[in-house]
Amino acid sequence: MTNQTPRRRSGFTLIEIMLVVVIIGILAAVAVPKLGHNLGKAQINATRGTISAMDTAIDSYMLDHSAKLPPSLQDLLPYLKNAKSLPKDGWGKDFTYTPNQTDGSYSIVSGGPDEVMGSADDITN
Repeated sequence: MTNQTPRRRSGFTLIEIMLVVVIIGILAAVAVPKLGHNLGKAQINATRGTISAMDTAIDSYMLDHSAKLPPSLQDLLPYLKNAKSLPKDGWGKDFTYTPNQTDGSYSIVSGGPDEVMGSADDITN
């Protein structure tokens, strides 16, 4: 009789691998909604920042054009720093611009997260 010690196999068992996969799944289930919420906030803040930049560009346009509002947002291109085209909102959609030449008021509106104009989540100046 020879004395042989049993050889131990190296590696992971199926149970250990399954346990790691379950833990990663739980972490992902917790982290993904938080990341999605932060993305939504970032899109809203980016849209507000873009509207603010367009407000400033309108003020500059009015200084150069005898206090008249620009007829369209396209007329703001020379007043938007480093802009080759009109900026989009946080969801890649165009803004709606409504000037009122009689009283000098105007609105710049984004459809917001649902991308539908006239709904409760619209973002405006």
